[in-house]
Amino acid sequence: MRGRSLDEFQELSAFLSEASFKPHGSDFWQWLWDKTDTFSVKKMSLIIQKKLSGVAAGVKFHWNSLVPSKVNIFVWRLLNSGLPVRRNLAKRRVYLATDLCVMCSEHQGTEEHCFLHCPMIRSVWRKVWAWWNVSMPCFSSLEDLKKLLSGGNDRLTLQATCMVLLWLIWKKRNHILFADVVDVKGFKEEDIFPATQSLTLLWFSNRTPNLNLNWDSWAQNPFSSGGHLDSLGSVDFIMVEGLARLFVGFRFRGRFPVGWVFLSFILALYCLFLAPR
Repeated sequence: MRGRSLDEFQELSAFLSEASFKPHGSDFWQWLWDKTDTFSVKKMSLIIQKKLSGVAAGVKFHWNSLVPSKVNIFVWRLLNSGLPVRRNLAKRRVYLATDLCVMCSEHQGTEEHCFLHCPMIRSVWRKVWAWWNVSMPCFSSLEDLKKLLSGGNDRLTLQATCMVLLWLIWKKRNHILFADVVDVKGFKEEDIFPATQSLTLLWFSNRTPNLNLNWDSWAQNPFSSGGHLDSLGSVDFIMVEGLARLFVGFRFRGRFPVGWVFLSFILALYCLFLAPR
């Protein structure tokens, strides 16, 4: 034994000389990153999330059932500083000619500026809050946005509307960034507020078909057109979906609990047709 093999053998011997072995008992795996010594995928994912994004392991992201999965994933990446905005690229040592905002070219291209503080975007936020007849909150950082999006189910549709707007802001930013020079001015002047209204109506209607939403009332006031939008999004849709999964899960496991199925059917009928609107 010589050369590299000898060095590795000596390194292994030195490492084992410091270890203490129990003469009796069988070998077992031990995970040192948790007090219980028990490994789980959930614990590992929280550790990875904390290491990669710096977000505390206890922070939870509330999945919104009124928007597609791609929007939920996008907003989760935004709140965890995972989007390739210019500041994040510079932090990862990606060479850029400038780190200024793509849309206004006046301030550093951070997440806070791109999605909250940019003059081209603040005007759209004002229109959304006026549309919902809600006073515009003061967003100083992503933490304030995170608090809004992590509220209870009573604000599910308002949260979903904000998520749709964030999605459209990112698309507008990318259109400006990758467009031809002659098209940049048109993309910068484009107002994404009408697209926010139409896209929320499209997605909400497809996910809550019994609401019978129409464009005229929705564009004028979401509350007048949707009635109990939030109660439907947080209770009816989630309950029916959960009951369906419960039924399918029991069926595929070879069990058929008639009582549970009957109760689930009654609750689903009540939520869809008899609950007060």
